[in-house]
Amino acid sequence: MINTELEEHFSLFSNKQGSGYIFENDTDILKYTIPATVVVGTETINPGDMTALDNYLTGKVKYIGLVNERGMIFYYGKDNNLFPKYYYGLIFLMTSTRIFEMYGPNFGRDHNFINGKWK
Repeated sequence: MINTELEEHFSLFSNKQGSGYIFENDTDILKYTIPATVVVGTETINPGDMTALDNYLTGKVKYIGLVNERGMIFYYGKDNNLFPKYYYGLIFLMTSTRIFEMYGPNFGRDHNFINGKWK
């Protein structure tokens, strides 16, 4: 079930950099997430772990937990404004070797972990 309050924070990031949530407080996301361990590729990831998802991401980010059963939430960082905004990435876990990411309002792409690489 989709939480309408959470969806008010949903955003498609510019330049087709994926999607996620933007908050004005670094703890607000915790109201919507379940601190669940996930297995992705060759990694077992616990909330609070730093991961690059077997090099799917260009650098390590902090795994927060799950939202809506399959939505993995990652802390991407914050801006440096007077009233900072906190950015959280959303990547869907379809299976341990298949993930999906939204890039636009009506499109996204799935990625499969084959022979140690995301394709």
